[in-house]
Amino acid sequence: MRDMTSRAWQKLGSSIIWSPELLGQLVLGGGAIPLRVALGWVTHGFPAIPPGGKSTVLIGGLQTVLESFPAPATEPAFTWLRQRIKPLVRAFQSHWGNVGLVFAMDGPDKLFTFNEEL
Repeated sequence: MRDMTSRAWQKLGSSIIWSPELLGQLVLGGGAIPLRVALGWVTHGFPAIPPGGKSTVLIGGLQTVLESFPAPATEPAFTWLRQRIKPLVRAFQSHWGNVGLVFAMDGPDKLFTFNEEL
């Protein structure tokens, strides 16, 4: 993992954020967009401007979906991410190139395993 020392992640690309300090700034700046609404943008079209006219779109609900897969659900969860979230991220970045996409999470210890090979 790499510590972010700038705020570029708020305006470019996509991020999964679980830091209370970073999420707090985004949550206080306005509500999160439900995941089902964001997924609907892929099918029904994106709004002309990002919600609230902001440079960062905070998406809530991804963790809930991932936790709903029965354990161990590694492959079904990855398949769902590839089929739903990957197209969302690509379409989002194509539509709003200078807007950050942030998925809010509780933390990596519940959902992700970090493997570092030296």
